[in-house]
Amino acid sequence: MDSGADALGRNRLDDLRDQALLLTALASGGRRARKWRGFRIEDLVDEEPVSADANDKNSPPLPCITIHLGRTKTTTSDDSEHVLLIGRPVTALKRWLAEAAIREGPVFRRIDQWGNVDRRAITPQSVNLIVKRRCKQGGLDPRCFRRTA
Repeated sequence: MDSGADALGRNRLDDLRDQALLLTALASGGRRARKWRGFRIEDLVDEEPVSADANDKNSPPLPCITIHLGRTKTTTSDDSEHVLLIGRPVTALKRWLAEAAIREGPVFRRIDQWGNVDRRAITPQSVNLIVKRRCKQGGLDPRCFRRTA
């Protein structure tokens, strides 16, 4: 999927959002689009950086974030699922949040034609359209990334 992420320009807000969305979704196990609709700033927990190579004490630190996903189909009523993101997805996510000035509420939001970031979350349909559009830009067949896959 790197070719899809590399096809993104990296300066416009929609490029930053889409890169963060794609990298975060893939790094967290490819959750369904509707799961990302409810993903909120309050679900993020900054963690201590980890070494890129545990055997090399001069190895650069990689940023880490835990995302609390809440209850899923595989958790019980007392459990809450979470994922740990490390490295590039974290960097992309933090850049998107900083550039869009998002400090609370939904992480992934609609951006209007003038570049204004909405307060409301993007829809699952929007996530699917973003995936298809970015796959096509990256030279990948969008049909290989169906929402049911």
